[in-house]
Amino acid sequence: MIALSMIQTIADETDRAFMERLYSAYRAPMYRKALSIVRNHHDAEDAVEAAVLRLIDKIELLRGCGRVSLRSYVLSAAKNAAIDLLRRSSRAPMYTFDDAEARMNAIPDRIEADDELLRAADVAAMADALSRLPDRERELLRMKYYEELDDAEIGRILGLGRDSVRPCLTRARRRLRAVLKEVDFHAQ
Repeated sequence: MIALSMIQTIADETDRAFMERLYSAYRAPMYRKALSIVRNHHDAEDAVEAAVLRLIDKIELLRGCGRVSLRSYVLSAAKNAAIDLLRRSSRAPMYTFDDAEARMNAIPDRIEADDELLRAADVAAMADALSRLPDRERELLRMKYYEELDDAEIGRILGLGRDSVRPCLTRARRRLRAVLKEVDFHAQ
């Protein structure tokens, strides 16, 4: 793997050890994040490699991050590398005006278009509701439902006991439901 060999070339032993630990801890979540974007094993691996190479240049910044912000930064690097890969790839969908017209004509009736508008409104309402939650609860929900981490991994990342994760998630979901009711979210 290119990333490991690049990490091995880091001259400062402390920096090298830091990057080895970071790579070991976050390689799997970075891969999952990249795979969710590029939908291809090989491309996901390439995106992780590119992200790690970029992170090597940011060692000082990474050292100053807390556990949660470090995880977010590293996963954002993987996401950005995957998006960059898609942009450069010939597999990235490129649309013309003709394509847009064809896609619009592909909607069989007005009901599907209305459903799509409702889904977009639901996404906006959900994003608004999530932004109103405390950071820790928002992070818990993101890890559980977006990153699909298990309770043990969430607990390890947030410094919670495995048995504490479930009750914290339950409280976060309850608070999210309450906020959604406040904003009159119709798909509760």
